[in-house]
Amino acid sequence: MGSLSNLYISSSFQSLLHFGSNNTASVTLTQIEDGFGNGLGLYLNSIGSASLDGDLSVGGDFIVSGAFDIEGKVTVNDNVRVNGNLEVSGATNLTGSLAISNAITASNMFITNDLIVSGTISAFKIVTTIESSSVIFSSGSNILGDSTADTQTLNGSIIMSGSSSLTGSMGITGDLNVLGNISSSTISGIGNVTTYSQSVDARLDIVEATASLYIPFSQSVDSRLDYIELFTSSANISLNNLNITTQSLNTSVANINSTTASLNTSVANINLTTASLNTSVANINSTTASLNTFTASAAISITNLNLFTASLNVNFVTSASFNAYTASANGRLNNLELTTASLNTSITSINSKTGSYATTGSNVFSGSQIITGSVDGNVNVLSIASNTASMDLNNGNFYELTLPSTSNSTTRLNISNIHKGTTLSMRVIQTTSSSSLLTFSSNTKFPSGSIYIPTQISGAVDVVTFIAFETSSIYATAVKNIL
Repeated sequence: MGSLSNLYISSSFQSLLHFGSNNTASVTLTQIEDGFGNGLGLYLNSIGSASLDGDLSVGGDFIVSGAFDIEGKVTVNDNVRVNGNLEVSGATNLTGSLAISNAITASNMFITNDLIVSGTISAFKIVTTIESSSVIFSSGSNILGDSTADTQTLNGSIIMSGSSSLTGSMGITGDLNVLGNISSSTISGIGNVTTYSQSVDARLDIVEATASLYIPFSQSVDSRLDYIELFTSSANISLNNLNITTQSLNTSVANINSTTASLNTSVANINLTTASLNTSVANINSTTASLNTFTASAAISITNLNLFTASLNVNFVTSASFNAYTASANGRLNNLELTTASLNTSITSINSKTGSYATTGSNVFSGSQIITGSVDGNVNVLSIASNTASMDLNNGNFYELTLPSTSNSTTRLNISNIHKGTTLSMRVIQTTSSSSLLTFSSNTKFPSGSIYIPTQISGAVDVVTFIAFETSSIYATAVKNIL
């Protein structure tokens, strides 16, 4: 439409667009009206501020140099560039990329896709649902869990090159392979290991020593049993002879019966038969006498056998020396069996440990470990002699050093026995506000330009953290004046 400056329409027609009530715009926002006085929902003032009640659709560039407040919905199909601050009080959904060169301040932020940060993320607390990452190294004290009821499950392998101290109980469901010695003053079921070993060795010495007493006794018993076998064989022979004699006697009686029958049949032969009978009776009497003699001899032999058997029974069963030895040997064997059973139980208990287990040396675990309680370390307090403190890393992972109260003093810290892969911490306590310094041995490396100098405030506490990747040197860094 062209200019309407020379066209008279009506005295009541104000203009195509004008401020409400035909007022001139000022600092206060005034609604723009059409020629009929209808409000358009757009508010302006003379200094460039604007407000819109309805939707805003912009086909080209939309540049705002001042504040821009939106209470409704904004749909942007192209890029949005904000050179100043962008404040959003409601929800904002982004389907494309968002590039921000300055800081983002938000009370809550939810991101459904990846968040890539090329700089540093500083946060007081980070909570993750799924963690998949690699930890290069950790310095300082690390605590897993905040309660003894927490459970830490590690599915991979744990390799420890330093010492491990366990104050609670440790349960091992698999094998426990120990390449070195197991040092323990006592084992459940055995007691003191050294005393037990000495006792077993002494008992075996007694068994070996008393065996010389048993050998002569066994030889004596064997000799007596040989006599029993010989006597039994002789008795069997005598009994066989007795049976033969009895059979002969039976034959003689049969002959007497036959002779008597013959006597009854033939009286003529009575005299001959009587003579023969007398002879037979004489033989019978002689045989009976021989039989009585043999029977008496057999009775004496049996009596002797009974006496020998009784003597053997007394000597073999009731011998005081033999009974005492047998009782002693039996008691020792019983003790050995009980001790062996106790040792087997103890070894089984060690292989599958469910109770408390204390070790004084270093442990190397080649398999997976599940620790349900806390893992604590002893704090070693370092002493200073001739302005020198010595920190032997074989003693643990936690140390404390109190600097002397002498003004302008310098203490040198010597570090020895560095283990590859170990981390440890040292608390340094300052006792003077004057220059009380601390130097380190040449195997201790600090970041370039950041050599540690103790805080020069009386009562200040610093923490120095060390980590070793080889045995020749150790790296260190410090956090100063911890309140």
